[in-house]
Amino acid sequence: MLGLDSQLRIPSHVVSSKVVETAVLLNTKTKKYFALDDVGMRFWDGLKSGQTFREVYDALLGEYDVVPAQLENDLLELIQNLMDSGLVELDRE
Repeated sequence: MLGLDSQLRIPSHVVSSKVVETAVLLNTKTKKYFALDDVGMRFWDGLKSGQTFREVYDALLGEYDVVPAQLENDLLELIQNLMDSGLVELDRE
């Protein structure tokens, strides 16, 4: 089950780039892309730097004025969308 303690990884077939204030992610296998807003981009940057889901969540709680449960729900929804697009995977190691 997906939760704060889930280990996530970015597959090698995913590339990303920042364009203005948006992160654009590309699945090179499917040729489909996904755009992230500033909070999503901050989450993505954390994952790229090797932070765990919980570490990124904790950092975002400190940076944004948000109810913890709302942030967790929003991030879980984002992760599910990214997983459905093949942009992140659960790390089962």
